Amino acid sequence: MECCLGQGELMRLNGGKHGLLLQCLEGTVWITTGDGRDYMVRQQTSFEIRSGISAIAEALGPVEIRLKLPATGVIATAAGMSSFGVVPTT
Repeated sequence: MECCLGQGELMRLNGGKHGLLLQCLEGTVWITTGDGRDYMVRQQTSFEIRSGISAIAEALGPVEIRLKLPATGVIATAAGMSSFGVVPTT
């Protein structure tokens, strides 16, 4: 699944059973997984959320991201978004 976020928008992600790969296609995304560290994912880089791990992603400006299963490369679809643990935050 590909989606765009505006500056300051948040997205809660869950690695689920198989993990989740976030690819940053444009912009910069800040990610925290609750491990005491912050991660910056810049354009043309990716970040793997391991199975069973939850994360919060925040757009530091306008961003475009792609979410997919890391092992298979299968791209999530909007219809299957909940099965990938993608939950918009308010």
